[in-house]
Amino acid sequence: QKLSQEPLLDQFRAFKTAMAKVRKSAGRKDVARARRQHAEAPQYDLHHLVKERYPTFAAALADLDDALCLVALFATLPAAGRVLPERTASCRALMSQWQNYVAYARCLEKCFLSVKGVYFRAEVHGATVTWLVPHAYTQTVPDKVDFKVMLTFLEFYECLLKFVLFKLHKDAGLAYPPAASEKASTFLDLVSATRIDDQSGVLAGCSVALAREASYGWLDFCAAAAGATIVADAAEATHVVSDRPLADSRDSSKDHVQPQWIVDALNKGRKPPVAPYLPGVAAPPHLSPFVDYDDAPVDDDDADASDADELDGAAVA
Repeated sequence: QKLSQEPLLDQFRAFKTAMAKVRKSAGRKDVARARRQHAEAPQYDLHHLVKERYPTFAAALADLDDALCLVALFATLPAAGRVLPERTASCRALMSQWQNYVAYARCLEKCFLSVKGVYFRAEVHGATVTWLVPHAYTQTVPDKVDFKVMLTFLEFYECLLKFVLFKLHKDAGLAYPPAASEKASTFLDLVSATRIDDQSGVLAGCSVALAREASYGWLDFCAAAAGATIVADAAEATHVVSDRPLADSRDSSKDHVQPQWIVDALNKGRKPPVAPYLPGVAAPPHLSPFVDYDDAPVDDDDADASDADELDGAAVA
């Protein structure tokens, strides 16, 4: 009896009736009329469902993990079958807006590179939000996946994410939707005049240039969220991020590091020594920041080796 009073049912019936008229006009070869009827068909929204399920903003933030993961997934999927290009573009825009805000608020706490993708964790208004961004590779869509069900969830999560982003931007004094910017560093350049604590972050004061092979979207996001300034010209940078062995003609006045240096700086809360992260050198093990290794038993030999490595790193620094 509750479902019989759901406003969406009336909107679905009206939409079904309109589509029947479109099919009728198309069957009569009246293409112009069918297009006009399709454009005038009633639309529905899920705003009232979001308000009913999340009566407070804190409740919406607490349930944001699944929404971000699904939106990030569809942002990387190819537009084929039920996945329309408009839906993919909408997901990309929402993820860009979310990352831009996290970088602006300097609330990114952890980052972990895995086979599945890149895991992120941020502290937003007292709520811990964790999400996964798949690697930007060509995705093969399996035939057994029921995209009809996934798209139903995606439609609701998109509406939820828009509510959350509007509230976050409003509290931060930013316009929403924000100016179009694919990268977090570009967004920070657009709103730099409104920031008071531009020098906050573990990489504050560092100018980072990303080499062509290291121009990952997630790396730009991490560096910007850590307080670094992204520059296009390596001559203006203090640190050059590269994933290839150093050439003999490199600029010795710059610090050359691997992408992992930025991730480890964010996770550790301090800038690590540059020497272990030189391009072409085997970088230190990339351990998950989501695991507390202090509770794990350590052998005496391993502890001595770890202390020796720390002393060597300090000597190099």
